[in-house]
Amino acid sequence: MYRHRCLKRAEQTEEALRQSQERVRTLINATSIGITIGEDDVIVEANMPFYA
Repeated sequence: MYRHRCLKRAEQTEEALRQSQERVRTLINATSIGITIGEDDVIVEANMPFYA
């Protein structure tokens, strides 16, 4: 029973994270300001206004 609750909670956490990431991505893509996301001095994601 404990294992089932842990798995269920992990699934709920993953779904909440996915939804949060989608909301952030939607906001970033809706703005007219160029935005980038980088890791170790490398751009890993950018919205369209950044390229304009």
